[in-house]
Amino acid sequence: MSDTLKKIDGSRMNWEVIARISRLWDSKNVRNNNDLLSLDMLLLDAEGTQIHGKIRKRQVEMFRNKIKEGHIYVIRNFRVVDSDNAYKLVGGDVSINFLPISSFKELSGYDGPPIEHYEFHFQNQDEIIKRLNNHTYLTDVIGLLTEMGKIDKITVNDSLVEKLDLEIEIEGQFKLKTTLWAEKAMEFEESMTDKNKGPFVVIITSTIVKRLYGDICISSMPATKTFVNLDHPATKLLLDTANDQHAVISVIKLNPKIPMPLEEQKVENRKTIYELSMMMPTKESKNSIIVTIVAMIREVQNKYGWCYTSCENCRKKLQRTDKVLHCDGCKRDSIFPNTSFKVELLVVDETGETTLTMFDDEVQKIIGVSAATLMSHYGASIRELPPQLNNFIGRKFIFQLRLTDYNLILGNQEYTITKVFDTENKEKGGKATNDGIKKEAMSSGTSQQDINHIDTEKLYEKNGETVCVVQDDVCVADATTKASPNASTNNSSVSVDDVVSATGDKKKKAKIALD
Repeated sequence: MSDTLKKIDGSRMNWEVIARISRLWDSKNVRNNNDLLSLDMLLLDAEGTQIHGKIRKRQVEMFRNKIKEGHIYVIRNFRVVDSDNAYKLVGGDVSINFLPISSFKELSGYDGPPIEHYEFHFQNQDEIIKRLNNHTYLTDVIGLLTEMGKIDKITVNDSLVEKLDLEIEIEGQFKLKTTLWAEKAMEFEESMTDKNKGPFVVIITSTIVKRLYGDICISSMPATKTFVNLDHPATKLLLDTANDQHAVISVIKLNPKIPMPLEEQKVENRKTIYELSMMMPTKESKNSIIVTIVAMIREVQNKYGWCYTSCENCRKKLQRTDKVLHCDGCKRDSIFPNTSFKVELLVVDETGETTLTMFDDEVQKIIGVSAATLMSHYGASIRELPPQLNNFIGRKFIFQLRLTDYNLILGNQEYTITKVFDTENKEKGGKATNDGIKKEAMSSGTSQQDINHIDTEKLYEKNGETVCVVQDDVCVADATTKASPNASTNNSSVSVDDVVSATGDKKKKAKIALD
């Protein structure tokens, strides 16, 4: 006899359940070229219990052609694990990880207790507001469509991404701005192509609640699915309350957003430092203004260090609690914490001086290496600036800044850099690529052949020295407890002294002299 989803736990793996794959989607790493992370699903059984299931990247091709959204399966042999503490689709304390031994047997002639196609958890206005920037749970909403724009393309993480803006009316009065991204935007637009006249009841699942230009809004996630006039009791109830005004959907006018040419970005809303300090909010700014300044870096201020330990998901600073690193943004403990740049600069022009803060991506663009690499090479002290950061001093850049209420209303003259453009001194001071670190290795007597194998991302600490393990054709990362979270998961857990080359007959170490 099959088990129910409510019954399963982590005590064993030989479970058997009958469930419908209510939703199926790809989870992707938007910060890394949309690389596939996993194939995810929301399972629903006859009792109405839902549970999140995940097929890891390496097993996706084993199962992708064997399962389809909406179909019912007998599902066997899987691992039950604790659910994540953030971005949860449904309540409950567990989720499912599928294994190579897991199986899905479709029940095309299923005649058991009925299993619904969907189960929603709609939130009202009060609950939506409570979830602002609280991403413990993703949010389902239902409402009458009042406005719809056209698909626009904007630049996100240096890539063009489709964006569609909507407005839906919840509880007869609350107008909720909604943004659908990428394939979610295109799917919704396609679903509206054959619908000439409203009213339209829209269901949008698994969103996050944010604030944009002062307004509460929701934004789609990979797990989001949209429905228009779905055959559902909640839809029928809303259609009964609709009036003639809901029959016509207003068009959200797009501001033509052709990607701004690079040369125009460099001079956008150009200000001097004095003019920057005198800026006030305007109606058009909607509490956010983009400006550029040209300034020289006089000092790299290091009172609070030049990097921080960040969440691998959202890059926010992690907090140490009870011997673990916790992300307040994601509401969960970090498993593979990162090291990210946060560099404070004192900059000057002919009208004055001010303080700017530059974060990870822009620093890496200038110096060419990650914060983790510099930390590994120069030691754990963040109070001493690596020479690559000292090379900023005396250089002139165009800084693009985003001014918010923090600056415009509260008057704080500390600004965050969103983009950096070099001026006449391109590559002055050089990038902190392998070359500089290789020179130090040569000074310690390491052979040129071994120097050629040094990978600056594979530097590890041992007895106060930084050690880079190198081999003839393979650089094997030390996968002890200090190993980099970015190291390949295929590496064996070995110490530096025990690393052996792929042929089994050589081992080499290049000791890098510390500053």
